[in-house]
Amino acid sequence: MPILRRQVRRSSPRRAWCGRPGMSVSVTQGVLPNAEDRIRLLKMGPDPCPIEPGATGTVKAVNMFKFGPPGHGQIRVDWDNGRSLMLALPEDEFEIIA
Repeated sequence: MPILRRQVRRSSPRRAWCGRPGMSVSVTQGVLPNAEDRIRLLKMGPDPCPIEPGATGTVKAVNMFKFGPPGHGQIRVDWDNGRSLMLALPEDEFEIIA
């Protein structure tokens, strides 16, 4: 049975925007963290089991969405309290501490 591939139109003007680590975008302090940066959580948006403000952790990956509004993405963090909950950009606020 052949695999059917769906063709996707690539003419959207949003396609040109692609966030990259270290690129200045409109998030908490204007700069995205890099992998292995240390961050402190300032505020977490609506989450059923949020991380408490003031918690610190190590950034493992930064994923900015290629399509959609600029500045939206996720940051994967290994928190010092043992959890590994992602931050949602731009809803969650953080600061880079190291």
